[in-house]
Amino acid sequence: MSTRRPEVAVVGPKMLHPQVFAVVRNSDETGVSGTGTVIDGIVFPSGDCVTRWRGPTPCVSVWPSFAAFKSVHIDPHPDNNTEVRWFDVQEPAAATE
Repeated sequence: MSTRRPEVAVVGPKMLHPQVFAVVRNSDETGVSGTGTVIDGIVFPSGDCVTRWRGPTPCVSVWPSFAAFKSVHIDPHPDNNTEVRWFDVQEPAAATE
């Protein structure tokens, strides 16, 4: 189940588990990435951020922080009306024998 949280993930000592997110573009000013969910990502408690572009030429990138990722792929494109959707991470169900 998805929830909307502030754009900047909580990282550091208060962050106990990785934070999963998706980047949704409501428009595409360049015509390159398209609209809808275009990137899946995760922010680790260390602050590192890993993203994967969806689409015909997927690409995985490692960033030193969510802010670094955002400064390249979100902030410079205000006309895309981009949303970051944060997902609650569920603990896996205990395996039963």
